[in-house]
Amino acid sequence: LHSTFTFRRVVLTTDAKIAPRLRFYLELEYERFRKLELERGVAREDGGLEVEEEIEGTSDSEIAIEQAWMQYDLTKWLSVRGGAVLVPLGRFNLRHDDNLWNLPRRSLVDRGVAVLPVPSAWDELGVGLIGKTPVGNEAELEYQLDVVNGVSVDAAVETIIHTRDPEQNRFVAEAKFSPSTGTFNTDNKSAKALTGRLALSPALGHELAGSFYWGRYT
Repeated sequence: LHSTFTFRRVVLTTDAKIAPRLRFYLELEYERFRKLELERGVAREDGGLEVEEEIEGTSDSEIAIEQAWMQYDLTKWLSVRGGAVLVPLGRFNLRHDDNLWNLPRRSLVDRGVAVLPVPSAWDELGVGLIGKTPVGNEAELEYQLDVVNGVSVDAAVETIIHTRDPEQNRFVAEAKFSPSTGTFNTDNKSAKALTGRLALSPALGHELAGSFYWGRYT
């Protein structure tokens, strides 16, 4: 066994009421992150230019925006929300904060098993309607419908350099294609995805819900 201390994650959350009906929410996660440095220099060299660039960072680190959206309340029971929103596919993706669950790790379903296209927390860039309304004396109906860029096939390129090998000074490049969270700029597949959730809470602490996601990867 390898003994080590691990700084698993720290999450910065901002929830601001900009105006009586306008709200801004941001969730930024630093995972195993310590530093990221970029050094770039341009200098004259023998009548030409010498360009030097260096990138340094800690291993297995990540900075990720898990949510970043603005919401405008149309009425007490309906609001418009746009930005980087959590896909309402399953309760865990919407309530993924560790302090809400008595679990040491996220469930296998939400960590990459072929049930969801991408692991939780899964966010997409889009816009939609969200709200809730009371039903009877104790029950509550909650609903969400979003149009998002949607999951697309992404390519990750890995480079490996061998200095001691039967083939010395060998350079290897590997490409891996897999579904990934949609881009936050141009939708490279030019096809939007539709997702939604309808939940009925008959009493506090109880919920019956259904959710869906429809879209293509390519």
